[in-house]
Amino acid sequence: MDAEVAAYRRRIRRELIEAMVVAPVLQTADGWSLFLHELSLALSDAVHRIGQGTFQSRVVKVVNHCSRRVDGMRSIAESMKLLDPDSHETTSILRWVDEWHVVELPTGVDVLWLKDVLDALPASGDVYRHAVEARMDEPPGYCVTGWQLFANLAGENAVEGTLPCLRFLQKVAPSLPFATRARLRNLLGALFARWEIVDQPAPAAPVPPFGDMAYLIIQFEKYGGDGDSYLVSHWRQWATVWRPVRGRDRRVSEADLETVVEEIVVEVEREWADRMGPVTIEFVLPDSMLDLPVEEFRRELRSVEATPLAIKYPICVRSLTRLRSTEWHRVWRMRWQRRETAELTDVVLHCAADGSGAVQVEASLSGGTVVLVLSEPPVPGGIGERQLLAGLRAGLPAVLWHRRTYPRPERCETVASMIRDALLGSGLAELPAHVAELRKRAWGEGSERRTRHVGNGIVILWDDPDRLPHRASAGGVGEVRP
Repeated sequence: MDAEVAAYRRRIRRELIEAMVVAPVLQTADGWSLFLHELSLALSDAVHRIGQGTFQSRVVKVVNHCSRRVDGMRSIAESMKLLDPDSHETTSILRWVDEWHVVELPTGVDVLWLKDVLDALPASGDVYRHAVEARMDEPPGYCVTGWQLFANLAGENAVEGTLPCLRFLQKVAPSLPFATRARLRNLLGALFARWEIVDQPAPAAPVPPFGDMAYLIIQFEKYGGDGDSYLVSHWRQWATVWRPVRGRDRRVSEADLETVVEEIVVEVEREWADRMGPVTIEFVLPDSMLDLPVEEFRRELRSVEATPLAIKYPICVRSLTRLRSTEWHRVWRMRWQRRETAELTDVVLHCAADGSGAVQVEASLSGGTVVLVLSEPPVPGGIGERQLLAGLRAGLPAVLWHRRTYPRPERCETVASMIRDALLGSGLAELPAHVAELRKRAWGEGSERRTRHVGNGIVILWDDPDRLPHRASAGGVGEVRP
């Protein structure tokens, strides 16, 4: 077995050297010099003094030097990715460096037999999700098989005491042929013993379907002192544990918000092309923008007839102010807990009286209130804005309003009816879905009837305190669009 690992190690070195030798970015004097400079910075080592000789001999010296460093091979991959991220040669180098981390696992433990087994599994569906959950992040796009996912995870540090690659093997075990499962259990036992992990994580329990946790979160935020520029961030989540993956930030003008939202939606739909299940889109907005008609933002903008997002997705808004006002979070969590236990006989709805201000609304809320209906939209400087502030400070997870003026009894009865339907089902968690259905009905009407339909212009702020997008692992910021 050690001879097999040694032979595979030699193969990795050979394949890595061949890929570097033919990489166009390294074949010019400037490219090679820049690569050595980046590698020296990564290793805090003067790799650029590697010496002279033929180009191939210099590549061999670099690889030999880096193979003796703990972080050496990874530094080769990172330097190549920085210089030429999209080339075939860089992809090949990244994959071989991942495999190097596999052969660096403890000696005396047979791992290579897994290659044929895991290569038969495409990096999609449950297998892909297991990789996401094991590392709390999405794997790179060049991983197209289960083996490549495992190899990529092999270079990751332990999370909560266990290496992500071991978590992945545990989760993927039910997808392997039955005849290999006993051998996999023995392999995991040997690896846990080698790392002296006494309490092995329990085998993964059955999980809910994919669609239970499928969200795209898009956040708008004013950028610096420029009143016309916005930082647009987004996170996507398709897993059973709340671990959203952050995408690349974009800095755009206000006029281009709809266009960049379409780009993000299309980008995420392509990432999720092999999956099935509903997706909810949530917009995290500054309070001054909460009445922005984001549900009417369109897809297929270049087509003959673009369609609003609300036809395909449930759309909710969330308050950026509350997400960042941690002093409000305790009462927010308390109200959210009441939402989970609400029953049909409970008084969970409060309709703000016309003209009532923040203090009046907050003083009128009962302990069991979890849903607030505003008397008017929360436009800056208006009554609705002050009512919304009261609801946010009081921790209400759901706030609804209508962009058109409806008599108070009508708007309150519409929401009360949806709440009753939700509580007769699985609970208030269904409320956003009822709002989404009301919007779709409005869009199904002719243009004249649609303007009068109650679903045209209804807005729901739906805030779960346990699903907070984070700012770690942010992507780069794009250019301002003209």
